[in-house]
Parts: sequence; structure tokens; C-alpha cells
Amino acid sequence: MGISSSSSSSSPSSPSSLSSLSKIKFQISSSKAESWYTVIKRKLKEDDKILEKLDIETEDQLDELIISLGEEHIFLEKYLKLNPEYNDHHVREINRNINQIEDDIACGVELDAREYENTINNLLEKRRKSDKFNVYFFITKLNNGISDSPVGRKISKNITTYGAFHVGIEVDGITLEWGSGNAGPSLIYPNIDPRKMIAYLRINYESSMTSTINTRIKSIILAAILLDYKKIGSELLSAIKDTYKMMLNFAIMIGIIPSNKLKIIAEKCVYWNRNNYYNSVRRNCQTFVIQLLNALDLEFKPQGEFQKFLNRIINDADDRFIFKNIEFKSRSELDNYVDQYWDSIKNEEIWDKKLLLCYSDMMQTKYIQDNTPIWGPMNHSKWNRREFELRSS
Repeated sequence: MGISSSSSSSSPSSPSSLSSLSKIKFQISSSKAESWYTVIKRKLKEDDKILEKLDIETEDQLDELIISLGEEHIFLEKYLKLNPEYNDHHVREINRNINQIEDDIACGVELDAREYENTINNLLEKRRKSDKFNVYFFITKLNNGISDSPVGRKISKNITTYGAFHVGIEVDGITLEWGSGNAGPSLIYPNIDPRKMIAYLRINYESSMTSTINTRIKSIILAAILLDYKKIGSELLSAIKDTYKMMLNFAIMIGIIPSNKLKIIAEKCVYWNRNNYYNSVRRNCQTFVIQLLNALDLEFKPQGEFQKFLNRIINDADDRFIFKNIEFKSRSELDNYVDQYWDSIKNEEIWDKKLLLCYSDMMQTKYIQDNTPIWGPMNHSKWNRREFELRSS
């Protein structure tokens, strides 16, 4: 595909961004050494289909793309920008709940069983959503068919961590991958990709909220067991109100923690874009993911049934929902099993519970994306409580 020298663009930049781009281009041109700009441009032009896929038609558009992939602050702003609506929405919701609780206390309202249950479910739902920074690890099959080849899997698992499969990271819906992205094998070009994934596994279960908030939420849930529902009155309502206040204070700050993490992601991605070329052994998709997780201080070291699940994928390309030799062929089969056995799974088997939660996540994805009735719907109330248990254990 040819690149026009016209300065017109389908998405013109602001004057400030154009000024910034001009300064960067001047700095690059004045350098005698081969610049990262030249490296990224070469990567993009290795395959004409890349530029066509990204709708790059002019030199100015190409310049903007190159600089966005090679400058940390632009990479962060363009590809990893948080949605400002998120904070506002949850702050408004929490405020609305606080006002309602204050009104109930002032009027001496006592909660009945259903109202109490709704209050707890609402609390846990906001607790889940308040952790904006969710990280998922995904596994997909390779296009060349090696993933389905027993010989290919056997060879690959001896030289790579996850065998003959492509892996990547998703952060709040933003896909980060090396070796198989829209900008070619040697560039990280974040995007939202609703691909068919063989496995979609949650990474972070730890809470980014304080242990105090977790303890208060636990105490409120415990009250449901220890107290008679109809005698729950202003004392419990006051405790719920105090918890919401702490959540409100945290919600105001939730943009800070993700922003710090996203800056780390931008630094790592830009470094790889500037300096690395894809290599199937030394710098492959799995190498990138492992380095990125290390940079984010996130550990993914599954045990028990979770490790068996990964082993089935790596060794046999088997992505069935199997747990202790039982295969779940529908959402109802998973939910019935978990309803019966969740509380009997020992604390030292926490990775078993994490796998069940991952199965629930994956079924929900299948239900929404594939519109397949057997995988849904999810009982959000029950699974939110199980997720909270893992976060606060």
C-alpha cells in the first residue's frame, strides 16, 4: 500500500500534540545514531498489510503512529487512558447509598431479611467494581497448527513456559501482546480484541483496598449470621454507613493506583517497541508476558487443580472445564457443584477456588460473546461473595 505525503488525516491531532510531535521529530533527526523512530518505522513497513490494517494512508499519520508506539507519555495517553466516567459513576452510586442509609437511620428504619440481603449484595458489587485494575492472562492457539499437534506441543513445552501457545495480558479490556498483534510481530499495539480464547484466567485476586475495609465488610456479613434479621436496626445501618464512607474515600483515589501501574506498562511496552525484535525462542510472547507480570509485581504461580488445568492445555490442548475429574458441561453444572462443595475446600487449596472462579469468568465470557445459553446466566450475588472471600483471605 502506498503512503501519501499529504498532511491530511482522518483523525487530526490537536495543535498541542502536533507541536509535541514536531519537537520529537526534530530531536530524532538531529541525532547521529540510528533512532528508535527508524527502528519502529522499519518494523511497520516489513509488511504492507500492517499499515493497511491500521488505516495509515499519509506520512503524517505514519509519523503519529510511530511516535505513539515509541514515546512513553504518548503511549500512555493514547492506548492506556482510563475512562474518567468510571470514577464519577461509582462515587455517585456510593454517595446515593450513604444518603439512603442516613435517611433510614434518622427514621429508625429496621431492615428485614430481603432488604438486608440486598444491602450486602450491593456492597459487595461496589467492592468488586472499586478495584479498577483487573489483569487477565489469556492463552490462544497458534495459527500455524502447532498447538493442535502432539509433537509440536511436546517439543515446545521443553523450551517455553506455556508450550505451543500464544499468550498475552489483558488490562481492563486492553489487550497487550507480543508476536501476534495488529502492528506485526515486533510491536506492542494495545487494542480491545474479543478473540476466541482457549483460556482466560484472572491474575490478581489480592485487594487494592485496605485490610480495614475488608474487615469491616466481613463484620457486616457476619452480622447476617449472628443476628436475627428483623432485629437489625440503626447499629448495623451505622456500621454499613461507615464502611461506605471508607469506600467513598477510596473511590476518590482509585485513579491513582491504576495510573501508576499503567505507567509501568507503558515503560515496558515502549522499551520492547524501541529495542526488541520478535524471536521464537529468546523474545517470544511468553517472554514478554512474564517480564510484564514481574514489572507489575504480579505473581502467577498456580497450584493444585489450577496447575492441572494449565498442564492439560499445554500438553493436550484440552480446555475443558474439569475439576477433580468432574467435567462441567454447563453453567448449571458448575454452579450446582460449587454451591455444594465451596465451603469444604481447604484454605491451603486456595488455587482450587481460584480455578473455579476462573471457570465462572470464562463461562460468562462464552455466554456474552457467543450467546450460548448453556454457559449462563451467572448468579452475580453468589460469585461476588466468593470473589470477595479470595480477595480478603
